[in-house]
Amino acid sequence: MGVREVSTVTLCAFSDEAGAPLATQIKCLLENGIYRTELRSIDGVNVGDFSEDAARRAARELTDAGISVFSIGSPLGKTSLERPLEEQKKLLAHLLRLADIFGTKRIRVFSYYAEPATYKAVEEEVIARLRALVAAAPGYRLALENDCGLFGATVENCLTIASRVPGLARVYDPANFILSGEDIRRARETLAGGADYYHIKDAVKETGEIVPAGMGDCEIDTLISEIQGDITLTVEPHLHTFDGYALIDQKELRNRFTYASQEESFRAAADAVKGLLTKNGYMEMERGIWKK
Repeated sequence: MGVREVSTVTLCAFSDEAGAPLATQIKCLLENGIYRTELRSIDGVNVGDFSEDAARRAARELTDAGISVFSIGSPLGKTSLERPLEEQKKLLAHLLRLADIFGTKRIRVFSYYAEPATYKAVEEEVIARLRALVAAAPGYRLALENDCGLFGATVENCLTIASRVPGLARVYDPANFILSGEDIRRARETLAGGADYYHIKDAVKETGEIVPAGMGDCEIDTLISEIQGDITLTVEPHLHTFDGYALIDQKELRNRFTYASQEESFRAAADAVKGLLTKNGYMEMERGIWKK
């Protein structure tokens, strides 16, 4: 018999969903055994609007607590194609400086607002802009998240981007595919395996409600069972409205379950992911690392 390959899962989280103050985010990360954050906002201020001085203060607090920034959860590309590309390049230059301050080379990006009827008409512009952003960030890793209402909302468009934008990494978010009406099996089979990392939240296809991992139609149990090698899972609860949500999404946040606080919903989301890891034979090691 051959030696079974060891699979390693490292947990990360959008810590702003635990609370707006950085102290609350740090406390909840540590309480839930997660030592990496995908930094999106602090005190309701989006990371793209951080000053460099504020970033340095936050970086010191995170480092002192033993927490690292895995990725900058930026809003880059979550805007209209009518906005000038130079605005996006200016934002990217600022994000690169912030990434250096926070000690990461990874920046989450998006693929511009577009309606299905306009996909063909805007494809060349979207591809050109994404190529320009990648070219403007040598030595960094831009990772594209599939999201609703954007050009990259569909499996087909994500495959198009992957084939036409060399150097652009990919974030696999199964709930966003469900909320966009996509076939989750096709999404997983064609896109999950080559993804840089995963965003973990679950959704009910019929109602659009967000639920803890394993309780919806995103087949997250199967996704975890198919992991080979090493992968990072970013817990993205979306189970409770949080400060800054309106800045990242214009649609209503619909939840099936009610939680008394952001901290409680954050814990429920983390526990659900850990439960699926345990079910699939992973054991918790230390500092948010799970091995199978």
